[in-house]
Amino acid sequence: MKAILKIIAITGGLMIAGIFHPLQASLVNYPSDRVLPKDILEMKLSEFVKLSQNDFSIIAGKKLNFKERISFMMMKKDMKKELRKTGQDRMVKDYLADKTGEKKNNTALIIGIIVVVVIIVIVIVAESVRNMDFGINWGG
Repeated sequence: MKAILKIIAITGGLMIAGIFHPLQASLVNYPSDRVLPKDILEMKLSEFVKLSQNDFSIIAGKKLNFKERISFMMMKKDMKKELRKTGQDRMVKDYLADKTGEKKNNTALIIGIIVVVVIIVIVIVAESVRNMDFGINWGG
């Protein structure tokens, strides 16, 4: 039991210290990490949500890496939700200006909780296996 508490304390300390912080901003923040081309910023939301990844990469002038493709899909999903909710078909740059800093990303917290739970399960299973008597006489 002491081992479990130590592991929880260490993992919690690492989370607080910001070890998991880079994961927090890794996916969703593509527009704030890079400057989007003016053509994209001047689009209406309804036009943007119709773009495919290939169309976006052609307009942006570069091939999207994995992180950028995921961010693009998430951004489109959020824009579709915004269009359904408000019905306002505004410019992408206005949408991004309103969204900057609005949404807290709890990815690091979720990953930290999952890591703690997995470690606790591993420790409990290891302790129970260590204390089991398999009936094998190793001593002869």
